[in-house]
Amino acid sequence: MRGFNASMVVFPRQEVALFAVMNLNSPAPEMSLPGLVDYLSNPPGPIALDPTDYMTIDLPYLLEQRLQPTVPGAAATTTGLAATSDWSGRYASLRMESYDALLPRLAVALLLPTKNVSVRADGSLYINAIGPYRQRESGLYSLDTPAGPLSQTVGFAQVGDAVVMGPHTLQASRRLAWYERTGLTAGGLLLAPLLALLVGLLHAIKADRRQRRMDMTVAGSSLLLLAAVGAEIAWATRLQRLENLGWIVSLWRAGVALALMALTAAALAMLVRAFTVPAQTLGAQPQPGRVYSTIMASLATWTVFAALYWHLPGGLFN
Repeated sequence: MRGFNASMVVFPRQEVALFAVMNLNSPAPEMSLPGLVDYLSNPPGPIALDPTDYMTIDLPYLLEQRLQPTVPGAAATTTGLAATSDWSGRYASLRMESYDALLPRLAVALLLPTKNVSVRADGSLYINAIGPYRQRESGLYSLDTPAGPLSQTVGFAQVGDAVVMGPHTLQASRRLAWYERTGLTAGGLLLAPLLALLVGLLHAIKADRRQRRMDMTVAGSSLLLLAAVGAEIAWATRLQRLENLGWIVSLWRAGVALALMALTAAALAMLVRAFTVPAQTLGAQPQPGRVYSTIMASLATWTVFAALYWHLPGGLFN
């Protein structure tokens, strides 16, 4: 909630738990494109107390230092500990994954770097080249010497099919699958339809009538997808949450679903025409190039994958 901050810290061994709330918060970017741009271009100035940092970083760190001080050498051995899973991989913040709006989820992928966890032969961990983190218990690792707030101890856990990491829930991260790379996911939503639009328009200039129709279908579908992504980023949250005009959002999401189907159908038709239809059956009409058809099919596949990954048409009835 805006203007509200809470933190809960539990130390089971000491039988101590602390819950603190504060009704003061620093400005946060709105879930709209203008709000985010304004926040990034005009960040809030420093103040004597930043409640967000205090509640989520300073307070837990100070409590951990006071109640669970590091004993030199205590975490230096893993003798007697059961073998654990391999926690290595790339981790991204979980904070925005539950949001319905596309903007905060996309902003996290584009603006926040992933955390890279590597495991050495002795079982120690390095997180973004900081380490070694040595195993203290199953799934729990600590630095021999603290390197800063909330970097002394980290925990890993298997939650269903996901692997999560973090000092606490506000900074929890999820291990990404091999295909969850920004260039692949965000690029497929922004770059792939733009390339398909430009390549389709250029090819349509010299294409025969039937091929030109396919090219224009691809170009039109890509343009519609780009417009829908822009509308989703700029206006979806405001129309749904503030102005109760969710039916407008449903209209462009329906357009996204139709555009994805048209894009897929046109790309498949190009492949069929290029690879399976004999050239002599086309008469005087030139056969579409196999390289061009493969490129367009690849761009269409990339776009569809990204749209489904970001649940762009999935929120049609939200």
